[in-house]
Amino acid sequence: MIGLTFFGSLGTSAFAGLEFEETHIKIEADPAQDKIPVTFKFKVTGENAVTVKEIQTTCGCIKAETDKASYEPGESGQVDSLFTVGSFEGEHIKSMYVINSDAATGKIPLRITINVPKLFEIEPEVQKWKVNEEPLPKKINFKVLHKDPVEILSLTLSRKSFTAMFKEIVKGREYEITLTPSSTNKPILGALSVHTNCAIERHKRKLVIFSVSRR
Repeated sequence: MIGLTFFGSLGTSAFAGLEFEETHIKIEADPAQDKIPVTFKFKVTGENAVTVKEIQTTCGCIKAETDKASYEPGESGQVDSLFTVGSFEGEHIKSMYVINSDAATGKIPLRITINVPKLFEIEPEVQKWKVNEEPLPKKINFKVLHKDPVEILSLTLSRKSFTAMFKEIVKGREYEITLTPSSTNKPILGALSVHTNCAIERHKRKLVIFSVSRR
């Protein structure tokens, strides 16, 4: 598969009438990928035909199905799954269960470990003030981890009571964002949108949360 690096699995696993080539697949995703296909192959090793009733997933980010419903003894098949990356970053473990008609293997667990590279490091990811704290500006460090340089184009705030500006430290690599409240006399929650020229569409905008709280 283009854009994927497979790191192997836990090895061949037999569940009475079914034998899977892999039950745990590890994947290093490409930053540009939004959909990641993952296939688990198996073979019916028992004496009886096996019918897959359903595949249960533990996350709405995964859709999965078999290539057909029923398999005869000696026949091979596969579970085709599709992981939607969305806003996921870092390493994530997702599970699914193959529910079938074999009494001994009624619920077979499958697992995917996916590492989605982070393109940006934002510190802190949440900037906070306390109610009635002096409304001084606070800094947010924005670093580009991607192999290609990325520039900040503009900033947008969800709250008019805050202002924001950015300063270039290293072109395409490091920026300093200054966030300033006009007042801290009441609790507030907002978001700062950082608009970039990243070539990957889903990474063009990054969010930083800010708040004024009583704690």
